[in-house]
Amino acid sequence: MKQGFRAGHAAEYKYLAGSNSQNREHACWFVEERAETADGIRNWIGDLHSIKNVASYTARLGLGFSSSENTVSVADNLFDERGEEDVTANGYNFTDGVGRLTVELAEKISAALVIGHTPSAYQIRFGGAKGVVVIDKQLHSDHPGKALVLRKSMIKYPSRHKDIEVLATSRPIRLSLNQQIIMLLSNLGINDNVFLNILKAHLRHMSEMFIDEQLAGQRMMNIASVDSRSLQQAGVHITSEPYLRSLMMAAYRCQMKDLLERSKVPIDDCKGRVLIGVADDTKTLQYGEVFVQYSEDFTLEAALDSDNKSRILECTVVVAKNPCLHPGDVRTFRAVDVPGLHHIYDCIVFPCTGRRPHPDELSGSDLDGDLYHVIWEDDLIPEGPNKQPMDYTASDKVELERPVGIDDVIEHVCQYIQHDNLGLIDTMHLALADMEGVESEDCLTLAEQHSKAVDAPKSGDWQSVDRDIQAKVKKYPDFMMKTRKPSYPSERVLGKMFRECSKYMNVTKPGTGWKGDSGIVLNTGFIMEGYESYVAEAKVVRAEYNNSLSRAMKMYGIRTEGELMSGHIEQLHETVHDREVENVRQTIRLICRRLVDTFRGKFEENVHGDEKKRLQKASAWYFVTYGDDPSLCVETYDPQESHWRKGYRGTEGHKLGAMRFLSFPWIVCDLLAKIYARNRTDNPEDSMPSVSTIIGKSVVREFEKHRPWLLPNWRDRCAMCRAVGRRLKPIGHTCMAGLSAAMLFERKGNLELVLVPNSEADRVSVARDLQLGKRLLDGAEEALYGVLARIKRLSGDPKRAMLLCKLNKGMMPCAAAAQTWFQVTTRILDLQKWSVLVMYIKRYPYLLPILHLLARWMRSIELTDPGHVVVDAYIVPFMFINMCLNRCEIRALDVCPAVQWSEKAASGGSTDVCMDPTSEGWEHALRETQDVGAKRKEQLGKLLLEFFRHGRQQIDSRVGTHFPRVLSHEGSSSFGSLLGGRAAQLLLEEMDRASHRLSLHADASALLTTERVEKLFFVDTKSAHTVLGYESNFGRFLRKRSGAADVEVFPSLGTRAPGLVIKALGTSAALWGIERMVRNLTGQYETEEKNLTVYARTTSAAEGAYCYLVEGSESRDDRVVLEEYYRSSHNEGPHHENASKFVVRVCRCELQVNLRVTCWARRA
Repeated sequence: MKQGFRAGHAAEYKYLAGSNSQNREHACWFVEERAETADGIRNWIGDLHSIKNVASYTARLGLGFSSSENTVSVADNLFDERGEEDVTANGYNFTDGVGRLTVELAEKISAALVIGHTPSAYQIRFGGAKGVVVIDKQLHSDHPGKALVLRKSMIKYPSRHKDIEVLATSRPIRLSLNQQIIMLLSNLGINDNVFLNILKAHLRHMSEMFIDEQLAGQRMMNIASVDSRSLQQAGVHITSEPYLRSLMMAAYRCQMKDLLERSKVPIDDCKGRVLIGVADDTKTLQYGEVFVQYSEDFTLEAALDSDNKSRILECTVVVAKNPCLHPGDVRTFRAVDVPGLHHIYDCIVFPCTGRRPHPDELSGSDLDGDLYHVIWEDDLIPEGPNKQPMDYTASDKVELERPVGIDDVIEHVCQYIQHDNLGLIDTMHLALADMEGVESEDCLTLAEQHSKAVDAPKSGDWQSVDRDIQAKVKKYPDFMMKTRKPSYPSERVLGKMFRECSKYMNVTKPGTGWKGDSGIVLNTGFIMEGYESYVAEAKVVRAEYNNSLSRAMKMYGIRTEGELMSGHIEQLHETVHDREVENVRQTIRLICRRLVDTFRGKFEENVHGDEKKRLQKASAWYFVTYGDDPSLCVETYDPQESHWRKGYRGTEGHKLGAMRFLSFPWIVCDLLAKIYARNRTDNPEDSMPSVSTIIGKSVVREFEKHRPWLLPNWRDRCAMCRAVGRRLKPIGHTCMAGLSAAMLFERKGNLELVLVPNSEADRVSVARDLQLGKRLLDGAEEALYGVLARIKRLSGDPKRAMLLCKLNKGMMPCAAAAQTWFQVTTRILDLQKWSVLVMYIKRYPYLLPILHLLARWMRSIELTDPGHVVVDAYIVPFMFINMCLNRCEIRALDVCPAVQWSEKAASGGSTDVCMDPTSEGWEHALRETQDVGAKRKEQLGKLLLEFFRHGRQQIDSRVGTHFPRVLSHEGSSSFGSLLGGRAAQLLLEEMDRASHRLSLHADASALLTTERVEKLFFVDTKSAHTVLGYESNFGRFLRKRSGAADVEVFPSLGTRAPGLVIKALGTSAALWGIERMVRNLTGQYETEEKNLTVYARTTSAAEGAYCYLVEGSESRDDRVVLEEYYRSSHNEGPHHENASKFVVRVCRCELQVNLRVTCWARRA
């Protein structure tokens, strides 16, 4: 840096300087040495020779390199270059960095900025001064003849420059909570459910903007490249226009990324804002009071020279300033009304009285441009007093006895780069705050170090994290997303919020984009007669535009057009450093704006002033974009490129498809809106379909793929049921149930059979006698021996024990027999449920496409997998029909015939394979599904959206209202209690995820992509002692028991947390199964001390049991436990394959003992 460098053989570049933000980003400027040297430029900035501290010198020099916009010059007689005295008391400065200006000067500045109104405050650089100036109506009386009054704290060095350069102005800024603020508010007593409710409301808002026109319009208001207001006034459906949806998709991705990585949760605009801080020059506010007046509308800012509405707060507010790590950095104040401050908008005004300035209490900030988070949401207001603020007194500065030279500056910058531990301090604080709390000694130490590290570039006081503190962090909370380091599920609010968001992590993955009717199709509503004259020219201009667009995207690594045009860029090229991201984003927004302006200018060529020609040309631009090739997708996207989606594995051989740009005609969206409004009036049939209709069409389209083979396959299944029934006749009769009985099966789906025992006593007790059910299945297995190609005993849950079989080839002539597995259970009570479902489907056949889709969805998420059933297959169809009944979409039926048949079948009085063994009823039902009109399709789309959007409501709905004799007899009052706690939670998570997926993609096929995620589990050495050395066997065990697609078990390589790492890939249900088994393994050692026990066994009088006798027990509290065995066994035959294996352990809860089995005795 001292020597500079050469570019090629000619130009030589020397170090110049860097702004304060550049220094924090480890960046700086080099300048080519010509007539104007680097030294000359630095001298031109101002006279810094009186500054003898290197850090201060570097910071002052950096003022000249901050990004600003030049506005107006101020004559020497209109300001005092010496500056006004600051308001000080008790060793504190209450006006540090803030000055005043007149209304007239503010109007000149705003006119130079071309912003249409006059803001109340301006962050400026004025020669060698910097800070904020705020409008003061009384300035002329306090300082006659002056237009600008700076305070001494603002003047950093003398300079001859007299231009006001503006860095920022007061304006409406939306507020979002972040990890630090949430953590501190939680420490102050705010309940976790408050944050979770705010988060859930935001997540709903994120998904519903794709299906709600009003929310979509609000979202599009923030995208400068689209005039959403004119589009909505013209009647354009934003939610069903592919390009406009792609812009919202980009916004969704960025918001989800912020939620996962930073817990960035927006607060309602009328409940919180980010405001620039200024001082109360009226001396009216008292200590503990603030003044806040904010613009009600973000697009219509309130100001002195506007009539836009504003609101003055008179309530308790929470105020914080980022970064905030100390418990006292979040504070409550009383917002009051001060008439003398009514001219100040979108600022927070602090008092100039009291024992200490409020800004200094808030993370040691000042008033030179700092932004403050101000919240007045009642639920986020802590009830207790403020915590003691931290002492933010600056470190003593070391001054040189000579002038500071540029080599000193370079040394200082290099020292900062070398000692920049701000990120490490923040990481350690976040991890320890979750483990110990923000008021722990370690966190308080780190909070102090963090404050000093923030000021280090200006002070030179470098900070380092103590190794003892680092050593305490052996595991990280899950919300920190340290995917390759040991982690644990945080029980604090940030962990709960992270897990709530993480279930939506992959809802935008490929393969579920717009297809068919919901794809890119030319809408005649945007076509105007005479457009053909401009088509040839439009193709040429579009090619030029697309080339420019493609170059911009490739330059910065932007993957989608929606990201570029919306400004919501999820991830940039890997060469863009994290510290450079924001600057690059600003550059991209500028490129995008210039691109739109350039081609808008090209559009106006040859048609300027002729409205008809302008509309025809706009229509031609739309035609050449949407009419040439309607088969391509809106945009392509590879989630494997996204670092926060590393757990997702795409389909094998997945490649990005051709990218089709759609933004070209929307450069003139105001003209497209006019065309659409005219056509909508003249030809209503040209109107765009609603998003509900698009979804309804996709539901019908999915069902049409299956409808032709459903009835023939159902007949084959009936024949298979009869054939199997003949073999099982000595044991009982067989009835068809499940998805097969209700016409909800897939071609290769299992055939569900219920075995009804011949014995009346067995029929009565089989539902509750699990051993009886097991013996009946044993008998069925024996009876079917010789006709089966394959057979499995699935007994993960004794209540769902079943035989899974496949017939030998040639046993039956039907094609389905060779490829269909059938499962045999003894769940007689299920016959009644499926019979009732059959009645409703045949009565309302137009619901069959949705119910069939829901059955496929349940299988895709593996909640109804036969080997790992989490949710019974009849639950979701009943929930959907229950919703339709509650919404009066259908009428309740008399289910007595179904109940009577099922009772008769259960008592052995009916030997029919199902309630209606003929195919006539199903033939009629399937014919009805062929002719689904537009209104019915819209109804189907609305019903499907409603079902998933209100998943909690469906699960909590009572089961006894419409199905008193069908479901409520099991003692459950709601579907949630019928499911059970964890199953209900998993189903709700999947319904929430499906709601987002359906809303985002507007396509039913989006529900059917199996979403597998990768997750790491960590087991310490002590807990894993029965597994070490047998990792492969343990992995196979976990995979079989959970249904995960892949499980790897390997030793942890880290020395700070040795043990085992389990890497699993699977659905949520499969990962839950693994999590449960890992917790069981770990929990055994968290609550008790164990001992290896030597034992043998002898038979017991009870059939199939063994008797163990343990000698040496000294207390009644000693226990014998069975611990699951994961290693290989001597007889690993078919009977052992799915059986649970255990070893005997003896444990005493408090005292370690050494007990051994010494003898055995047969029990009498």
